[in-house]
Amino acid sequence: MNFEPGQIIDRFHSKKNKEIILKIPKMGWEKQYQSFINSIIAEDDYIIYDESLDFEDENKFIQSELDKIKDKKGFCLTAFYQDEIIGGTTIDFGKGRKKHVATFGIAIKEGFREEGIGTKMMEILFEYVKRTGIRLIELEVFATNKRAIGAYRKMGFIKHGELPRAIYRKGKFVNAILMNKNL
Repeated sequence: MNFEPGQIIDRFHSKKNKEIILKIPKMGWEKQYQSFINSIIAEDDYIIYDESLDFEDENKFIQSELDKIKDKKGFCLTAFYQDEIIGGTTIDFGKGRKKHVATFGIAIKEGFREEGIGTKMMEILFEYVKRTGIRLIELEVFATNKRAIGAYRKMGFIKHGELPRAIYRKGKFVNAILMNKNL
């Protein structure tokens, strides 16, 4: 399946009846991506970044995601509410003897969590990657992020390990929970 930058993949209503539009990323959205990711970094949510990202960082991110989509090495969805980016998910396909494995990540902006947006994004993303030959999806999550761990379990992920002291957040070391889902 071929995708075009900016292509609408789905429209749906969140649990709070907000119309959400899922799109393939596109160049020109750098400022919106920058605002989105920096808002999550600023709230010090469960995100690996601890410093603001600039326009050039987002330019490289979008180009990299578009290249992965074009080369069938990954996939990325961007969630919009009105004209604002409120969520994003990426999946990177493995290579060689791990080409059946993909690594997954997702972020939803404060004020839009627990509305079913992340669940819908995962359903669409996983349905697509299943058709590419991916059979196993892996992720890493902060051990203290109970909301995300619960959401991943709801989507069929199981814990297969824990990496002690993998993340340094708010002056403390936090374990990383390793999870996977068979497709």
